[in-house]
Amino acid sequence: MSLVMSLLVSTLFIGFLLEEHLTLGSNLSVGEINATRCIEDERQALLIFKQSLVDDSGFLSSWGNGDGKRDCCKWRGVICSNRTGHILVLNLHSTDGYLGGTISPSLLDLFHLNYMDLSFNNFNGSNIPEFIGSIRNLRYLDLSYAGFSGPIPYQLGNLSRLLSLDLHGNDLYSIRNLDWLSHLSSLKNLDLGLSNLSKANDWVQVVNKLPFLESLSLQSCNLPNIISPFLSLINSSTALTSLELFGNILTSSVIYPWLFNLKGSILKAFGNMKALKQLSLFSNQLEGGIPKSFRNMCSLQSLLLHHNHLSGDFTDYTKNLSGCTEHSLILDLHGNFLKGVILETHFSNLSNLQTLDLSYNSLSLEFSNNWILPFRLSFIHLGSCKSGPRFPNWIQITGGTLQLLDLSENLLSRTVLNLAGNNFSGRIPSSIGSLVSLVMFNLHNNSFSEELPSSLNNCTALEFVDLSDNKLSGEIPSWIGQSLTSLVFLSLQANKFNGGIPYNLCDLVNLQILDLSRNKLSGTIPQCLSSLTSMVQNGNLSTMIQQNYVYGREYEFTKNLGLLLVIDLSSNELSGEIPGAIASLSGLVALNLSWNILTGVIPQKIGQLRRLEVLDLFRNRFSGDIPTSTAELTFLSHLDLSYNNLLGKIPLSTQLQNFDASAFSNNLALYGPPVSSSCSATETPQLQQRSIN
Repeated sequence: MSLVMSLLVSTLFIGFLLEEHLTLGSNLSVGEINATRCIEDERQALLIFKQSLVDDSGFLSSWGNGDGKRDCCKWRGVICSNRTGHILVLNLHSTDGYLGGTISPSLLDLFHLNYMDLSFNNFNGSNIPEFIGSIRNLRYLDLSYAGFSGPIPYQLGNLSRLLSLDLHGNDLYSIRNLDWLSHLSSLKNLDLGLSNLSKANDWVQVVNKLPFLESLSLQSCNLPNIISPFLSLINSSTALTSLELFGNILTSSVIYPWLFNLKGSILKAFGNMKALKQLSLFSNQLEGGIPKSFRNMCSLQSLLLHHNHLSGDFTDYTKNLSGCTEHSLILDLHGNFLKGVILETHFSNLSNLQTLDLSYNSLSLEFSNNWILPFRLSFIHLGSCKSGPRFPNWIQITGGTLQLLDLSENLLSRTVLNLAGNNFSGRIPSSIGSLVSLVMFNLHNNSFSEELPSSLNNCTALEFVDLSDNKLSGEIPSWIGQSLTSLVFLSLQANKFNGGIPYNLCDLVNLQILDLSRNKLSGTIPQCLSSLTSMVQNGNLSTMIQQNYVYGREYEFTKNLGLLLVIDLSSNELSGEIPGAIASLSGLVALNLSWNILTGVIPQKIGQLRRLEVLDLFRNRFSGDIPTSTAELTFLSHLDLSYNNLLGKIPLSTQLQNFDASAFSNNLALYGPPVSSSCSATETPQLQQRSIN
């Protein structure tokens, strides 16, 4: 059932409750429950009904003869009249386990029953009982997804007071015509979706006899295309708000004359259906274009015409779409034969467009670089639409509402996608993998969650990936090192990644900045980090990083961006020792391993990192001496060795003694400048305390 249909049925039901002043069962606690006990004959009818059912989940455990169970008006799913005590509603829609078995004719003793919902149960392929057609006061009947099969009983046509009938999602079929439906002249909601109506040659004529119909779903019913010249083509319902005829093989010659009450052109037809909110005609064989009268459909919220044979210039479509709607609009035209060049002017009257799918037509996109969208798109499907070679800027300023993006099979080259600093959330769309020319992918400072899409490994041209400050989780995929071998910048900072650092990252020989800080990573630091050969070389960063990395966000202490080579693994749960081979990364400028549980000694050869400007080992469990080779780190501008288990004399150098004593505080027994003026090993070191933020 569509959202529009669900809302309609809910509205009708709530109105019914207010009208009847009902006493509700315990699971439907609305208002005060009247103390009036139910009618005994009706209670017995329900108990007999229960005996015919299979209830393995205890759904009807409140039904019985025991203490506290005598009043059937308090049973689960039962609603009684507050005035008479008669049972009016039987709502056994399954949400936590299902009912099975058979349906007892004892329900016929519920003479005042208005509402019956047995949906989402499993009656194991049994037929819909014919006697249901004799429960004459029924106004609402929902048997959807209840495991019924066989013919639709024509006896349902006796329910002349019925307002809503839902048989969707069963294995039903019509033996003959649907003439019985024409007796339900008060129907507002009709859903026969997924039933086989191939023999119902009168379906158009019958539906035309339902003047109050607001919601109609005949989804995937194998409807026949037969239109007899003797049938009336007068669609008598002007109240339709939802129409679903998708999944059939209908042609325009069938649909248009019926929908539009026409004797001539279809172009003026839709003006008679101003209340329509949802129109689903996809997966048929409709031809032609959208009529001009669509401009009058101010209530339209969803137009689904994909997978048809629609053709023509897309310009005509946008001109004929409503500009007066006050609701978010879903427009899906993918899989047709539309052609033309799409310009920003074509969307000037679609200020409420929320979902747009134009994929798999013959369309080209030509938007100016400074175009500002007149709508806030959440879902964009433009697969196979010709666009490029530059990535469209308008997608980067969608206002944080974008949830899905599909630009597959386009002409984009060296694509740069920068969506940083928005408010995007949810999963990163798997369609991102279709951007095989993507070289920069920046989602910094959003709210994306869950795991990285595996389709991203198709983007083998990537050089810059910044996914920092999101809510991504799971393990860091090994395919990053296997497939994205052109990476020079990788930041997964401030997410929720767990597990170990994959050894495959060592294959990123072009990597110049690696930031995995502020996650929940565990295990040891891979010994193979020495394979990051771009951190051995004394060269400049790529232009990609210099132009797009927000310099100063983390490394405000670095003066020369052109020489910024960084490894930041801080604020994780890493253990073990610092790999000695890390000293071979002679071009490294910043090494931050703070806030972990690393142990062992500081590598003796750390002084080989001659270009190191930042060394932060704060809050670990390092022990032993500070290596004498640290005196050779003459470029250091930031040093923090505090809160470890270090001891011994601080090496003398022109650089180390210039730092504040707090850089060495809270260790076991460090001494010498700047901690103390004395060089005596027997003197108790003066430890400078500092607060932890």
